[in-house]
Amino acid sequence: MESFLHDLRYTLRNLTRSPGFAAVAILSLALGIGVNSAVFSLYNALFIRQLPVEDPGELVNVYTSDEDLVQATFSYPDYIDLRGQTRDVFTDVIVTNVSLAIVDQGAGSRGEYLFGETVSWNYWDVLGIAPEQGRNFVPADDEPGAEPVVVLGHAMWQNRFGGDPDVVGQTLRMNGITYTVVGVAPDWYRGTFPLTADYFVPMHTDPSNLVFTGELESRGSRSLFVKARLREGVTVQEADAAVRTVASRLAEEYPESNEEHSFSVVPTNDVAIMPIVDRPLQLVSLFLMIVVGLTLLVACINLAGMLLARAASRQREVAVRLALGAGRGRLLRQLLTESTLLGILGAAAGVGVAAWLLHLMNTLQPPMPIPLNLDIRLDGNVLLFTGFLALFTGLVFGMVPALQGSRPDLVKNLKQETGSSGKVGTSRLRRLLVTGQVAVSALLLVCAGLFVRSLGKATEVDPGFDMQHGVITSLELGMRGYEREKAIRFFRELRDRVEALPGVASAGLTDRMPLGASIQTQSVYPETDAPLSEQGSVTVDSGEAGPRYFQTAGIPILAGRSFRESDGPDTSPVVVVNRTFAERCWPEESALGKRLRSRSEGPSYEIVGIAADGKYRTLGEEPRPYVWFSYRQSSSIFMAVVARSRGGSEEAAQALKPEIRQVVREMDPELPIFEMVTVREHLSIMMFLPRTLAALLSGLGGLALLLGLVGLYGVIAFDVNRRTREIGVRMALGAGRDRVLRGVVGDGLKLTFWGTGIGLVAAFFLTRSLSALVFGVSTSDPITFGLVAVLLVAVTLAATWGPARRAADLEPMRALRYE
Repeated sequence: MESFLHDLRYTLRNLTRSPGFAAVAILSLALGIGVNSAVFSLYNALFIRQLPVEDPGELVNVYTSDEDLVQATFSYPDYIDLRGQTRDVFTDVIVTNVSLAIVDQGAGSRGEYLFGETVSWNYWDVLGIAPEQGRNFVPADDEPGAEPVVVLGHAMWQNRFGGDPDVVGQTLRMNGITYTVVGVAPDWYRGTFPLTADYFVPMHTDPSNLVFTGELESRGSRSLFVKARLREGVTVQEADAAVRTVASRLAEEYPESNEEHSFSVVPTNDVAIMPIVDRPLQLVSLFLMIVVGLTLLVACINLAGMLLARAASRQREVAVRLALGAGRGRLLRQLLTESTLLGILGAAAGVGVAAWLLHLMNTLQPPMPIPLNLDIRLDGNVLLFTGFLALFTGLVFGMVPALQGSRPDLVKNLKQETGSSGKVGTSRLRRLLVTGQVAVSALLLVCAGLFVRSLGKATEVDPGFDMQHGVITSLELGMRGYEREKAIRFFRELRDRVEALPGVASAGLTDRMPLGASIQTQSVYPETDAPLSEQGSVTVDSGEAGPRYFQTAGIPILAGRSFRESDGPDTSPVVVVNRTFAERCWPEESALGKRLRSRSEGPSYEIVGIAADGKYRTLGEEPRPYVWFSYRQSSSIFMAVVARSRGGSEEAAQALKPEIRQVVREMDPELPIFEMVTVREHLSIMMFLPRTLAALLSGLGGLALLLGLVGLYGVIAFDVNRRTREIGVRMALGAGRDRVLRGVVGDGLKLTFWGTGIGLVAAFFLTRSLSALVFGVSTSDPITFGLVAVLLVAVTLAATWGPARRAADLEPMRALRYE
């Protein structure tokens, strides 16, 4: 311990004598470790951190699967049957779902949005969570017609009620429903989803539209998440077999809705959101971890290069200590103490960088009406990860410089031959490290360039609709208790009144615009000549639309017609399909007049129109089948009025917003507007992830480039200093200033050429995995690769120009006397 404290004091004295070296090393590591800790915090929140509940290892998720969807969500009637028929393997079963509510809405105002969970009454008991204030739910709270009650999230209690200890018994009005506060969740519990829940309400009093749409009574409506707690001694495999047996019984009892469905069990700790979402999310998270890991690698290489230079400059000191009897192991430990201390100091500063980045991530909201409060924080897992990075960078990347520095040439260094100090092997190693820095920087810059180029190409992609300057106004009538017929009349009148506005060219209705955050898929059954039992299904994206929607959105009708006002609930059901669906199902004949069913034994719909293909999920997707149902023949009470402006500009579209808001206010003063955006703002939702990735990769690429510039400058400056006498001799023998200048710059360009070549070759092969994330540009795009090479050459010239000028300005006689 005494020796360790001595080494620590000695290291601190040395670092205070070289504040520039210490500052650059600590700052480099702080940036590298900080971004790694921030991204790891996101990965930890999604995939590592367990639910803070009693015995989380006993919790399992139960999913339903069919031939199209594997491990998907549940219906409420299936949940009730599952709970009643699995008491031998589960102590109890709960059901949850996301919920959205608006509070403090004024007449026609946007309101304040809250994210919450709608849960079964036994939710808190099964999870083993006691409230901080008040009580949990009881069975009477979750019955049809029950008085609405709510358990507040801790943050909601603090922010909206000021942490009032007498909050129990107070009321909260959400979506036009008055809820009585019966409890407050503890501050360490944020909900079963990665987002922080503001409130928890029983299933039968959900302020969203579950009750109003009859979803809790429909066995075919599957949107709920089911969790269960295993009985003592029951394995996951036994529980899985039990739920599959229940699924078989339900398939026999309810063949229309359950014939092709099975149940399965997955440990809750193995799931972040749900398996079908976790897989792509893990790929994106892994990609981010690799990218920030490469940035840290550049910072560590920079540290190793600086430590090698520092070791070379201290060779005479080390030689004297060895000559006086110091052991090599003792010197090695002291040098490692220095590198490890730098790693620890860099990690400590990196925690501050990570905290700032997390604050930025939490404030960076996608352009959506729903607040996404991710539970990302610097918890014990993240701090442990940061500590590991500190020791790893200090010990691993300080080992080689310590080994090199602890075995100097005693004779040469004791004779003070410092004009050429530094071993050839050490110099080569430093050059190799700089080459590696340039290679990694090239790889990161290519990735950033591909995303930036992809964003540029996005403006050239045809989205499939021609409505650049319009307004989309979304309304949820279930929040006001509208029944279906009343909702249809409301939407029709609203469309007509909006279309009558002077600045509106046309208006239509749809429940979802393409390229938005909402995606709905379902299986439809095209009717063929085969027997009913042999007719297969087609998985399609689907939506609802009304008259004049296709005209307003600029979606061409290639054959047939669009919807009419006469397509109502009392007439034959009709649909409009896109060309991809028509050609896939009836490749040799026209789809007009053909029929399909939305369920295997459901009503038959006639195809009355074929629309042109478009982009529905992303701009880079391949053509996919799409089916539109008539909104008057459906049960949706969530709809958007799509209005095309006459002005033909974004300013004209923005000017329509207050006029449409006034129309909504006149029709229902208490109805909140779910969302009102221009089409340009709507498309920004789809572009949020690519823009975020482009900005992140550009920042990391720039950081890697900066660190590479520092490393390259250090190598060239150190070499010029080491070769001062050699340069003096050359100049005394007639070497001109220009020749010296070209020689020094040429040394830097050699390192850059090698590093750039290695990095571009690696990028050529590794970026192929990004093909799903970029569109409109090849992952081997020659423009991107060429620009990165030019940028690295330009940076090399900037980094080497200063040392080259100093070398060229040397006076030969002064250089010959240099030691």
